[in-house]
Amino acid sequence: MNNRIFGPVPSRRLGLSLGVDLTPHKTCTLDCIYCECGKTTVLTNKRESWFDPDEILKELGIKIQRTEKIDYITFSGSGEPTLSKDIGYIISKIKSEYKIPVCVLTNGNLLYLNEVRDDLLNADLVLPSLDAVSQDIFNKINRPVKSLSKKKIIEGLIEFRKVFNGKIFLEILFVKNINDTESEIKKISNVADKIKPDKIQLNTCVRPGTETDIQPLTELELKQIALSFNFPIEIISSFKKDSKISLNKEDIITLIKRRPCSINDISLLTSIPSLQIVKMMDLMKFNGIAIKEKNIKSEKYFFIEGNNE
Repeated sequence: MNNRIFGPVPSRRLGLSLGVDLTPHKTCTLDCIYCECGKTTVLTNKRESWFDPDEILKELGIKIQRTEKIDYITFSGSGEPTLSKDIGYIISKIKSEYKIPVCVLTNGNLLYLNEVRDDLLNADLVLPSLDAVSQDIFNKINRPVKSLSKKKIIEGLIEFRKVFNGKIFLEILFVKNINDTESEIKKISNVADKIKPDKIQLNTCVRPGTETDIQPLTELELKQIALSFNFPIEIISSFKKDSKISLNKEDIITLIKRRPCSINDISLLTSIPSLQIVKMMDLMKFNGIAIKEKNIKSEKYFFIEGNNE
């Protein structure tokens, strides 16, 4: 097993989401300044097959059996999932064997390719990103591989909407003083009208990102921006859920390898009091596990840099 399955993750959008990670750590078409997974180490738009898809499905089946509550099986993780040539096959197999909805978190960069659009047709929900329309702002906030043009990406999103029968939630993440100008918001709104998503989700950089000097927007600023769009709007808020599940030490390590988690995130998942979580992390660090921590706006986040696979 390659530990390609992680979670369940306390997702602000999807409830308890069981993650499927199809790429090596930080293999992506973008190197976003706000990415919670850290700096992209392999910047590429070349699709490959990195892991045995049947082994991934076997690992997923074991995880589903031992997990009491799963709201979504979500393709995400530490890179761009559509870079994997196996994503279509794996989604089809999941849909034939389980009744759990399938979601794909994608930057949408490769949807201009017919093969990528076809691969995602069996998903229930696709969450593509659109942080900018202007090429210069796209370059600044998302830092793409050189061969990517924003025009081509937008055309791919529009074409995907025409053929995809599931739901599309278009995510726009705003960073203060970069993509939150009136002119850029208007451009994004005009493109959203052409994509025709079922919902638009407005987000901002609330977790530790690649660059430490970026600033989030306030909730009031996001509410004001929401008035610019013609679709149902959801402003992403902190994860809140009453149900608790059981995670062991290995589950927690696998999770924080792929995304920073706050004490509150882990407490919500495990019912373990915050003080005990801190002691547990200290013990794991004492035992040689390379856990690091960072304080962001009075919240302590735990993470493991790189991928120790």
